[in-house]
Amino acid sequence: MDYNNYKVKAWSESRKKMIDLYKITPFALNENTNQDGIFIPFMEDLTLLRPSEVKDMAGRTYYEGDIVAYEGLIIHTMSDPIDIIFEVIFVRASFVLHSDKLCISMPLDSKPLSGKIIGNIYENPELRNNT
Repeated sequence: MDYNNYKVKAWSESRKKMIDLYKITPFALNENTNQDGIFIPFMEDLTLLRPSEVKDMAGRTYYEGDIVAYEGLIIHTMSDPIDIIFEVIFVRASFVLHSDKLCISMPLDSKPLSGKIIGNIYENPELRNNT
């Protein structure tokens, strides 16, 4: 992971909005300071979203909680390509694309994927029903 470009996001439940922690804590992430680690302000309702090293087809980084759409995905247990929506989850120290609807999970590895981020479970909770 390239920590010089490490972007941490968080969901604030009370504000109902995504927070870019780099914008509110630039001092802690400035390479000219003699810091070890990053400073994250304490907020009771803050849910930290881990970034993966993987980007979608538009070049956006996958974060835990993202909802990702795939068109024409071929799954070995099915004969025809299908359109499917996954949720990005973090399980056992790795990122996984998961679909409750199809009862499948796939590892999110480091190569670029053909999926497209269409939202996240916090700002678009209705999308979670399709995963």
